[in-house]
This record gives sequence, C-alpha cells and structure tokens, in this order.
Amino acid sequence: MKHIFSLVLALVIVMLIVNILSEGVVPDGVAVARQVQGTINIFTSEAPAGRLLRNNDSIAKNDRVEVQGNSRLELRLPDGNYLRLSENARLTMRTLRFEKRTRTLYLQAFLHNGKLWARIKKRGTPDSWVEVLTGTGLVGARDTVYAVDAEEGASTTITVYEGAALAVSAAREAPKTVVQTTALAEVQPVSVQVLQQVSVSAQEGVLQPRDFDPKASINDWIRWNLQRDAREELASITVAPASSTITRGASLQFAAAAHYPDKTEKDITWFATWSSSDVNVAKIDPSGIAAGTELGAANISAAIDDMNGATVLNVSRDLLSIKVTPASRSIVNGGVQQFTAMGTFSDKTVRDITSSAVWRSSNTNVAFVDATGRTVAGNVAGTAVISASLGTKRGSATLKVRRDLISITIMPESATVMAGETQRFGAIGSYSDRTTQDLTETVEWETSDYSIAEIDQAEAGRVIGKNKAGSATITASFKNKSGSGTITIYTLSSP
Repeated sequence: MKHIFSLVLALVIVMLIVNILSEGVVPDGVAVARQVQGTINIFTSEAPAGRLLRNNDSIAKNDRVEVQGNSRLELRLPDGNYLRLSENARLTMRTLRFEKRTRTLYLQAFLHNGKLWARIKKRGTPDSWVEVLTGTGLVGARDTVYAVDAEEGASTTITVYEGAALAVSAAREAPKTVVQTTALAEVQPVSVQVLQQVSVSAQEGVLQPRDFDPKASINDWIRWNLQRDAREELASITVAPASSTITRGASLQFAAAAHYPDKTEKDITWFATWSSSDVNVAKIDPSGIAAGTELGAANISAAIDDMNGATVLNVSRDLLSIKVTPASRSIVNGGVQQFTAMGTFSDKTVRDITSSAVWRSSNTNVAFVDATGRTVAGNVAGTAVISASLGTKRGSATLKVRRDLISITIMPESATVMAGETQRFGAIGSYSDRTTQDLTETVEWETSDYSIAEIDQAEAGRVIGKNKAGSATITASFKNKSGSGTITIYTLSSP
C-alpha cells in the first residue's frame, strides 16, 4: 500500500511539472492567417512545392508565404498583434517563439520583397521583440505601428505611424543562432520616430529619417491597414456636423470619429471609407468633403470595415443672402453671445444655416467665434465683425466688447480713530477684463452718519472723526457700483 501511494504521488508531481512546462516556452509558435484575400501560396516542410493558404491556416518557423497579384494577407501573431502583406509580397518566417505564461514574443521574419504592415501594439514583456529583415535593412520594434516597403535588390523604406522603431543596414547585420541576441544589439541603430520615414540601402546604409505627412501619402494599401487597426474593439462611429444644409455647387468638410469602450476617441476622417446614399444629390471624396449637385437629401456615411456612422446632408436651392442675428450686440469681457445665420433662398424659403456656415471674427483678440456661431469675448475691449459665409454669400453682425466695472472694494474695510482725527480710505475697482484700477479720486464718497464721521471735501477718501463716539458706514459709488467700509470713532469719555 505504501508503494502504491508513493507511485501515485510521483505521478501527480510529474503531471504538475508537465503542466507547468506546457504553459511555458513554446519552442516554435505559430501565426494564424486571419484575412486571406485573393491567392496566397504557402511553402512548408510538408508542402515544399507549395499549396494554397486558407483562412485560419498556421504559419510556423521556416514557412514562406507568397502573396499573388490583387491579393492581401493578415497574420495574427500569438500575442494578438498583427502582420499584413500586400500583393506580390514574399515573406519567410525565420523565428517565431512565444512564451504563454509571460506572453513574451520573439519574431524574426525576412521580407524578400513587397509591402509589410506591422501592428505591434499589444503590450507584452520588455523582452518581446519583432524584427523584420529585408535584403538591405532590418527594423526592430515593440509597441509600434510601422510599414516596410522592400524592393528586391534595391532599397528598403521604413515608415512609422505610431511609436518608434530602430533600423540598421543589412550590410552590417550578421545571422544569429541565439534568439535573445539580435542584430540591433551589435550595431548603432537609427531611431525612427512617429510620423518619420527612412530609407535603407546596401551602399549608403540607413539615411537620415525625415518627417512625412500620412494624409498626403495615403493610398488603398495604407487605408486598408489603418482601417483594420481602427476596427479592433471599435464601439461606434460619429459623423459631424449633423443634419447640415448646403446649396448646389457648395461643399462641406465632414469629420468622422471612432469611439472605443475605454472612452477614447480617434480621428478617422482621413482614412475612413466615405459614401453618399445618393450621388445625384451629393458626392463625397475620400477625404470627407461633400459637394452638393442637385436638390434633395443624402446620407453621408463614414465606414471602418463593417461599421459605419452617418448624418444627413440637405442640398437646397441657390442661396441669395445671409442674415446674421442679432445684428448688433454689446457684451462684457468674457461674455458669450450666440449668433444665428438665416439663409434666404431662390424659392423664397428662409432656413437656419448656422451649422453649415463658415464663421469668422474680424478680430480674434476682441472676440472668438466657433463653428456653431457661439462667440466668446476676449479680455480686450473693442469691436469685432462676426461673419457667416456659405459659398459666395456672406452676412455679418457687429459685436462690441466693453470693459465694465464689476465691483468696488474699500480699503481699509474698517478703521478706528479718535474724535478729531482723520482716516484716509481708498477705492479699488475690479473690471470685466480682470484688471483693477484705483478709483479713489473718481468715486463719490458718502457717510451714513455725519454726526459721527464727515467726508472731507478737500481730499478724496479722507474722513474726519466728529466729537461723538460711534460707528458710521463709508460708501464709495461709481457707475451704479458701490463698496463700503466702517469707521469707528471713540472719545476720551468712551467706555
């Protein structure tokens, strides 16, 4: 019985050890084909002549994939990150190791030619690392979104969209047999920062990184990748402005925002797929600018993959004039005024075009107006012309920003003097532009009891104590504002 118990205990210990090891290092992890668009071939040890790659197929160490024309491939890495390949791209997975327990990933892939997109944003351990080699260069990164464009026998272009990456020339890179030792460890890499691009050639090595405009360089391949990245965990899409009106021949810029469960937002205007429900009424270009062509209404949509947001665009008759109301207004510094733009059209209708008009202020130091006609007065007094325009038509109103007296403060607030003595009070005015001013010589001084305290007419703010014990209120008034203080008079016979 004792021997049986010992045997069972030993078996339990062995099973525990096996279980722990099974959750540890997986010598050869796999990537999974999540999006197979078109024709893609995979070459493995089991299929050296190649076979068609299908969705959910695995790509392991030493496997090679070849993407044919008009085709694309998305690979999901073991840690949840992604690699994508464009048409005519060829890639060999040199190394792919993943530790499940710590979620440490090490990947080294060789891009023979074509375009690759790497989205390495899932946070792993500090030891996680992804390297992409080409015939002329090598790029390594973590917590980064970047693209690699390799021309076989020519240069490599590395473009960083988020985070930062390290780049070296392949001429200085030596093959490694130990996973933990990378080519980047033995050379001085070049850091490529967000929205920077760098070229690498065998002759010149890594050139100086340069800034680039992602909106100016966008194409169908980049748009597809940005949309695939934005779609992950996407909750909703909103399009602004809402329910707008333009006239035939006029245009309007729409904006699209992606919303996520963690309450973050992302501007997707420049890479969303824009569409109009009726192109005869309104057409919209890839950047979100809609143009009215015929009378009617159309739904303007911005889509990311299978999710979209929409708003209504009304195209009205020709606009004859714009009236901005109120036509004239006066407010104090820091005040707010809402202006409204009403358009008169050729069919004799009058419509509110406040949200569609383009608002401007002639003097933003005096007043600033936003896209909805809401105007905020600045700290500078003066006059600004607030205008609303749509197409070639324009209407305007005048806004005067004044410096108003807000309050008056008496200093000191209270004083005690002997009968026959004097006390000098001062008056400080606080204004709407957040400044103060000495108003002692300007205000009108009064006392609540002339038998106790008298205002000296020869000197502003000077109060004379009478020969009577007691207290009196001293008041300073100017422009319907007043402030007060207290003076107490005592005599030798006062208790």
